[in-house]
Amino acid sequence: GKSFTKGAEGKFEGTAASDALTQAKQDLSDKMTQVKSDLNKFKPSLSGGVASLPSFSLGSWNGKDLTFDLSDYESQLSVLSSVFIFLATLFAFRIVFGGD
Repeated sequence: GKSFTKGAEGKFEGTAASDALTQAKQDLSDKMTQVKSDLNKFKPSLSGGVASLPSFSLGSWNGKDLTFDLSDYESQLSVLSSVFIFLATLFAFRIVFGGD
């Protein structure tokens, strides 16, 4: 049969393939840095926002303005948002995993 002999060991530095590989590694590193930078711009925040809840004017009665201010109930309403997210998650599991 055929026999192969081990070639002489050497380095490929300075060859076109080596230069292309080095350039490709640098391009990949630059692209990864750019992608990481772009992703940091789009970090969603699930914590409470800085906006305030609305206040509704219900008109006036006996010379007094009647308003309904949701900001007074902000802590109770934040619990409701967690409940809605939990229920939506349950419905999503039911849809994804089926069920009769």
